[in-house]
Amino acid sequence: MALAIWYGCEFAKSMGLHRIIVESDSKENISALAHDMLKDIFQSCRWSWVPRSVNLAANHLASRSNTEMCVSTWISRPPSSLVHILNKDGLPCPP
Repeated sequence: MALAIWYGCEFAKSMGLHRIIVESDSKENISALAHDMLKDIFQSCRWSWVPRSVNLAANHLASRSNTEMCVSTWISRPPSSLVHILNKDGLPCPP
């Protein structure tokens, strides 16, 4: 899971984002990654623990990352397995 967070930060960097909030339901991963290593990459990086029950989209993506999904393809058209979760979170999905 820590690797998924790292890849997410790399993706945010590639998108030109300068301020990010990293939310994880793993306190261990936050402790392992939340230090000065991202200070030089982002102007602002805030780390936050959230319960798994409110982190469903991230959990789903992390669990499927080794199977079918690739960030470059799902960013504009998320897989059908993720659309319901995003809609439940109130995030609009492309048609």
